[in-house]
Amino acid sequence: NEMIRFSTPLIPFNIMYFFLTLAGRYILLWESGEEAVGLYSAAIKIAAIVNVFQQAVSTALQLNVSREYTSQNKEKYYSYVFDLFHSGYWTIASWVMCLCPLLAKLLLRNEFYSARIYLPLILIAAILNCISAMYGTMFQAYKLTNKNVPIVGVGMLINITVCLILVPRYEIWGVCVASVISYLSQVVMKIKSINSLCKIEYKRKTMIVFPGMV
Repeated sequence: NEMIRFSTPLIPFNIMYFFLTLAGRYILLWESGEEAVGLYSAAIKIAAIVNVFQQAVSTALQLNVSREYTSQNKEKYYSYVFDLFHSGYWTIASWVMCLCPLLAKLLLRNEFYSARIYLPLILIAAILNCISAMYGTMFQAYKLTNKNVPIVGVGMLINITVCLILVPRYEIWGVCVASVISYLSQVVMKIKSINSLCKIEYKRKTMIVFPGMV
């Protein structure tokens, strides 16, 4: 019964997350055609570098968070770990941003090379997605996976709504902006929800200065 309560919310969560990640492409296809979708998909290849890092550390983070959630010093530990990961994610994004001209030449060939101009916003969206996933491990540690469902649902609706508003006029830029707003809204909602579980100290310099550097 405990396993069912833990795993059942993951079904609607993954379904809505699937629509969240693909809705922009279909709206872009509908409004602007296959060429625009091809450029956007090509640019996402470089952002995948950030996602590889997130996947590499997410399992270890989830394990450590699960081990510490009964500890008396858990709030201090979580504050340190989240600050560390914030710094790490934005540092990696900064390096990828600096290497964008080289990466674009290697990964975006021929007509796809013009997609490099979308990389800054796409990278920011990718980092916000990583941070959102990082906070999501807290719900798994506390066996409250149901709290993830309404958050990703709101993020999905925001993404679709902003895409429908911006894509007809701004095309690929509209999808990029919608992704940033969607993932940022999920980060904010998760931070507020996590504060009800434990008080984590967030260093504003890490959360604000690093994105400014990017």
